[in-house]
Amino acid sequence: MNTGNTSPADQLVAAMGRIYSRGLTTTSGGNLSVLDEEGNIWITPSGLDKGSLTRNQICCVRPDGTVAEGGKPSIELAFHQAIYHARPDIRAILHAHPPALVAFSIAHAMPRPRLLAPAARSCGRLGYADYAIPGSDRLGEYLSAEFRKGSDVVMMKNHGVCIGAHDMAAAYRQLETLEVLATIEGYAHRLGGAEALSEEEVSRYASLSRADKEPLPATIGEEEAEARRRLVSFAGRACRQQLFTGSLGCLSLRLGDGTFLITPIGADCTCLDETELIRVEMATKREKPLPVEVDMHAQIYQRHPEIHCIIGACPVYSMAFAVTGAPLDLTLMPESYVQLRELRRISFHEGLADPKKIACLLSPEAPALLWENGQLIVVGNSLLQTFDRLEVVERTAQAIWMVQDIGRAVRLPEEELALF
Repeated sequence: MNTGNTSPADQLVAAMGRIYSRGLTTTSGGNLSVLDEEGNIWITPSGLDKGSLTRNQICCVRPDGTVAEGGKPSIELAFHQAIYHARPDIRAILHAHPPALVAFSIAHAMPRPRLLAPAARSCGRLGYADYAIPGSDRLGEYLSAEFRKGSDVVMMKNHGVCIGAHDMAAAYRQLETLEVLATIEGYAHRLGGAEALSEEEVSRYASLSRADKEPLPATIGEEEAEARRRLVSFAGRACRQQLFTGSLGCLSLRLGDGTFLITPIGADCTCLDETELIRVEMATKREKPLPVEVDMHAQIYQRHPEIHCIIGACPVYSMAFAVTGAPLDLTLMPESYVQLRELRRISFHEGLADPKKIACLLSPEAPALLWENGQLIVVGNSLLQTFDRLEVVERTAQAIWMVQDIGRAVRLPEEELALF
């Protein structure tokens, strides 16, 4: 979601369409707003279908409170006004009712950003607001007080979540990331409970993940141009299949000249542009170290010339196993066993300390690995094969997670496995 030169009304329509299509709010639930340079608040309307909003339905409320465009503003306009007054740095507000975060709000509990290293620093500072009737002045008082304390995300008891950011794209990324974290933590409870990282571990990861923006190469050959198109296509597909979560996911492809293309760290892969992809040389000596995710891909490619594609992702069922230590047995289904044989694991500390260890554990014969509290990593000889393997791991994890409510998981007999 790129909000660069997009009008406030179009930003809100695009954001609400994405929120609704991902099931992060209902037809009647939630509201969004953007504050423009003149102090006008552009806000979604009250009582209209969130799944089919148009730009003409977006309301523009002047600083004096009069409505300049659109129909009736959201009944929760008051808390948007209160938050903008409390925090002049906030230019966009997102309020939604995503199911996992709502579950936490009902339990008066807080999701833990440190559950996943790639997500921990992108959630902002979290706060909690007491319950008040939707649309009431008291709700505005409770929310603005939490934002005034410095919160970027405020959980609303028995209600939902409210996010304030510098633009709507950033607010949406926080919403999506937090909902994934809350979902993983909820699923992990049934597997024995999740283990979060320490603040020191998260800080160490963050320090190794910083990357300078790479300029687009002066010349792009036909092979690279096609590779860029396919990477962008599959990155978008991963988002649609909910294997990537906007900014949580990384995909790379080997080129034939000793380099590889990789999606930028933290980029929104739903709307990635081909020019944003980074070309990395697989050199052994560098002036500056590569970010840990990029270095991991480089180490894998250098060790395994037959591997041509790598995907790192945080799909919710696989990561529920990754944050609990619960076994994810691939011998329960022919599809997972034939394609993957086994799912190897490495602790977060080991993988962060030495990405070469991850490269050593992966191979064409063992193409999938869970980096605990990090990501699921799959490799293959093509984009399609690697993407298929990613889907197989996640759907297998989902099936194994669901079987707990049905009965005991039964492994395939050894004599049957030996036939593959």
